Amino acid sequence: MKRILIANVAMLLLLLTFFGCGSDSDPGPSTPSCDNGPVISTVDSQDVSDCQSNDGQLTIAATGSSALEYSINGTDFQDSETFTGLGSGEYQITVRDNLGCTATSTVTISAPASTVAISDISATNSGCEQSNASLTITATGQGDLTFSINGGSAQSGNTFTGLAAGNYQVSVADGNGCSTSQSAKVLTGVSFESQVKSIFVANCILSNCHNGSNAALPDYNDFDEIKNHAADIKARTQSGNMPQNGSLTQEEKDLIACWVDDGALEN
Repeated sequence: MKRILIANVAMLLLLLTFFGCGSDSDPGPSTPSCDNGPVISTVDSQDVSDCQSNDGQLTIAATGSSALEYSINGTDFQDSETFTGLGSGEYQITVRDNLGCTATSTVTISAPASTVAISDISATNSGCEQSNASLTITATGQGDLTFSINGGSAQSGNTFTGLAAGNYQVSVADGNGCSTSQSAKVLTGVSFESQVKSIFVANCILSNCHNGSNAALPDYNDFDEIKNHAADIKARTQSGNMPQNGSLTQEEKDLIACWVDDGALEN
């Protein structure tokens, strides 16, 4: 009986060690590597026949996993590497494999004799979980210019306000019906140094937990380790699986998510 009891205690201690700070509820070495992710070889483009036509085409050649998906706006993906029925403008090419690893490239479909061009897009920050951003477009072309974002109604003003964080497709049309488009990203502006780092220090960089003393866990004293696990950190803090001991406020969860969505910047 004593031998069985000792064995049970040993097993319990082993389980507590395994499911403690270093359990699979923490972002650890299991995060898939993208070292062998997709690579875009070429993008063949066919320009439109005139300013008002949508007969442009893009064909993407990429290497990597056989389960590749393709997008020209960073959001909508398809299995086919060819996109047809496109107007003139800039397209953000994204190739994604089944592990979520991506490769990106930018390609422009031109229109003959078109003079409309976007020279600059400036964006302000939206704030975390807020819609306070603005986009201002600087463009040139013949006649009166009109501006639109994400396929919405055109306006004569070149500034859009009340925007949330995210990706936007900006379009400009001139007086001859020629148009061009370009992608822009609005950030929340959440700062790692002044808003996010303190959350990690108080809740994650603890004794034997993400402080460099446990080789099985990433060291969150190293910014690169945090950045490499940013997607996992967002998912686990949102679900409540992290931190292992204690909990975060909704504001803290939002700040982490906004910072990750901005690109996990060292700002």
